[in-house]
Amino acid sequence: MPFKIVFLENDGIVHVTYSGTVTKDNHYSALKEALELCAEKKSTKLLVDFSKLNEAKLSTLDAFSLAEHISTIKPVMHIAHVYTKQRKYHENIKFASSVETNRGKITGEFKSVKDALTWLRSIG
Repeated sequence: MPFKIVFLENDGIVHVTYSGTVTKDNHYSALKEALELCAEKKSTKLLVDFSKLNEAKLSTLDAFSLAEHISTIKPVMHIAHVYTKQRKYHENIKFASSVETNRGKITGEFKSVKDALTWLRSIG
């Protein structure tokens, strides 16, 4: 699996970490598992870490579709994205984040997990 999902109990944050090569199906699987964990733990905080990603087989349209799907989630979500150094994928993440924000989600884009955690922890 090119992703790992954990719940940070002390912070109430669902943390998804991608690594290696990720496909569209991997993204949907990770999203489904992460949202199920959010619901189970009653968490509205999601940290999505792309910093260890080497390659993403995801088009801009795929990124839009994923963001649209996230926008259908009923509770307000606070979503922190940690960027990859891969430029093309970085642009898709930024685009998806904009779509999520335009659909009512509260998002932040960060260069490190530490900064993303600080932001999510500051939310009541």
